[in-house]
Amino acid sequence: MTTVGIERFTTGELAAEIRPITVQGFPAVVAVPTRFTDYCTVVVDVAPGQLLDVQFATGGRQPPIPQPQLCRDAEIVAGEVMTTLLDR
Repeated sequence: MTTVGIERFTTGELAAEIRPITVQGFPAVVAVPTRFTDYCTVVVDVAPGQLLDVQFATGGRQPPIPQPQLCRDAEIVAGEVMTTLLDR
C-alpha cells in the first residue's frame, strides 16, 4: 500500500489483537481479527506512508485452517517478500 502507513493498524481502532514484530529489520505487526477467525494479517512498515500487507485466509477450506497457523504462514511469507525486496 502506498496511501497509508502502519499507524493505521496501531491506533487501537481496529477489531483486532495487534502484536508487534520485526520482519527483516522493519517494524511490523500481526493483526489477528477478533470478530472473524478465517484470516490473519501481517503488516510491515516499509517507508513513511507505505506498508506491505500480507493476508492469509482459509478460503472456505473444510476443516478451516486454524487462525494461529494462518498468522504463522503470513509471517513467513512477509519475511520472504521482504528478503526479495531487499535483494533488489
